[in-house]
Amino acid sequence: MDTFGSRLRALRQQAGLSQAALGGESYSASYISYLESGRRQPTEEVLVHLAGALGVPCDDLVETDQQSYAVGSSALTLQVADAALREAQRVGDPELICARAEVVIEHAVAAHRADLWWQAQQSRMHALVALGRFAEACEVGDALAAHPITHGAAQLACEVLAMLGRAHRAQGHLELALARTGEALDRMADEPVAAPVRAEVLIVRVAVLMDCGLVDEAVRACDELNRLRDAVDSDQGRGQIAWVVGNVAFLTGEVASGIDEHATAEQLFRPEVDLVLWARFRQASARMRLDAGLVDGVADLVNSAAMALSLVGGPGDLANLEMVRATQALVDGSPREALLLADGVVDEPTPLSPQSRADVHLLRHRAWLALDNVEAAREALRQAALLYEAADAWQRATGAWRARADLESA
Repeated sequence: MDTFGSRLRALRQQAGLSQAALGGESYSASYISYLESGRRQPTEEVLVHLAGALGVPCDDLVETDQQSYAVGSSALTLQVADAALREAQRVGDPELICARAEVVIEHAVAAHRADLWWQAQQSRMHALVALGRFAEACEVGDALAAHPITHGAAQLACEVLAMLGRAHRAQGHLELALARTGEALDRMADEPVAAPVRAEVLIVRVAVLMDCGLVDEAVRACDELNRLRDAVDSDQGRGQIAWVVGNVAFLTGEVASGIDEHATAEQLFRPEVDLVLWARFRQASARMRLDAGLVDGVADLVNSAAMALSLVGGPGDLANLEMVRATQALVDGSPREALLLADGVVDEPTPLSPQSRADVHLLRHRAWLALDNVEAAREALRQAALLYEAADAWQRATGAWRARADLESA
């Protein structure tokens, strides 16, 4: 007989969930067992939880003649869709988050629920960034930035603007990234914004400033970040501050300070909390050390990052990892191996930003010089300069053109 209990059991088994997992923190395994056996009937609240946890509409659980559950009502449909989105966020699957957010958005529009529309759009934007779909993320972010809810809340505005800055940077739109994070700074100057959000804005802005070659501004932004450290209560947040401050220290020649900051970040990041972030930090720290001519501890950083990114990394992460390995080969005195690895990054259609691709060509220039091929080194600098220009990184482009001219006159 096709009953609610039998449907629930079939859907639970299909999803690969135990009774305890389906109940989560809200309902016991024995209560789920009672529902499946027919000894209990679900309330509307229980139905919403079950449908959300299973990622199915209520119609898949309840017989069509059970009108007491009001399955067809738009309010319940929206409630179930929102619960399903929260479950996807708990799982951490960005593809699933995007799909379920779109359902919430559709029903929120029909129900005139601007609050749920806004929340679902923000969730979708974060997921799109995680998937590397940066242009779509910017479209969503622009819609959020223009929304009345955002206009009325400085903290929400800063969250959106920081994510827009991140997405624009990933596409090589550095002027837009600076503009969006600049808008966030203006809001933060006029209205109260929580320390973690202020830190996120500054973290993104520092990364953009360094991409642009605006070192002095990046150092000033790091001073502001340092003042926020004690006000950020999460290890992940403090770790990101130490990471970016350490990056700037390395890039300005304060190598000892960079090592100390990265050691702090390494202690604060935990792979069980965020494996992607943990791996990306280790990869980036290895590259900073190599660029400073250091080799101690680099192999461990690269190997652990590679192991994690082979499981959870995207194409851009793997391309960046190859860039680190190329740098490692060059520092180890193997310029031909460095060229082979760098050329592999250049030849593959990776989702690297223009400024990151320019960095690859700078590495190729160094490798060609080590092989005494000045003409090839000049060509690598030309390609780097053009890519920096495409990313609005004018100071770095100028530096590449000057280096090329110096080689020509040498």
